[in-house]
Amino acid sequence: MYNNACKPYQDAQAALKQRYQTIVLDYSQRDPRGIDKIIQLAFSAYDASDWDAELIVRVSHILAKYGRTEGMSLLQTQAGSLLDYYQTSILPACREYIRTHQSAHIDGQVVDSRSSAASASSSSVSSLWKPAPALDRQAAGSLLQAQKRG
Repeated sequence: MYNNACKPYQDAQAALKQRYQTIVLDYSQRDPRGIDKIIQLAFSAYDASDWDAELIVRVSHILAKYGRTEGMSLLQTQAGSLLDYYQTSILPACREYIRTHQSAHIDGQVVDSRSSAASASSSSVSSLWKPAPALDRQAAGSLLQAQKRG
């Protein structure tokens, strides 16, 4: 999406890049006993050059493992700044990317309902994690190909 080796910012976005790298530095220096193993994994299993790309995916990983309620609680407690970055920078960028790269074959009603739901839910933290309507196979394949390229 950012064409930046899976890093969650564009190189041209200096302020956003600095904000995120400050978050990464903060978590890399924390006592590992005070953070969940999933977050620790970004630093213990990867080289420092990969930390930017690896830390951001821990948000989804935690939500997938612990579920919405427990996962959000853990993120708010142990990774508040990472969660904030994810909610204020990554989710809006993903929504915009999907909106501008939709397959022409997606039913307009599904697209319209997704846009309305995203607009209505953007103010509520808990509603951010509600499942989006399913994409058709071709659209999902296109999205996966785009993610692999960027």
